[in-house]
Amino acid sequence: SDLLVIIDAALDGKAPGTTTQLLPEFSSDYPRTLVSHDIGLKDMLDAVQLIDQKPETVLFTVTIGDPSRISMDLSPELQGAVQPAAESICAFLNSL
Repeated sequence: SDLLVIIDAALDGKAPGTTTQLLPEFSSDYPRTLVSHDIGLKDMLDAVQLIDQKPETVLFTVTIGDPSRISMDLSPELQGAVQPAAESICAFLNSL
């Protein structure tokens, strides 16, 4: 079966830099985000439910902090989260 892996930032109330693995079925299972593709991604998750051979969907999120501090630079919390997030995602992929 096909696998869809999505990696995104989330405003989910957890400590900034927290990596979470989810198995979303519908857009309502997806945590709130700040990014502009949020609506399109949620629509895609809902649309994929309509096809006969839907891929297994695994969502990795990294919790972001203060949404009023949007910038091109990572916060210190997120700088420290990059390596652990990458390791979690690689461990998942290697387990397949």
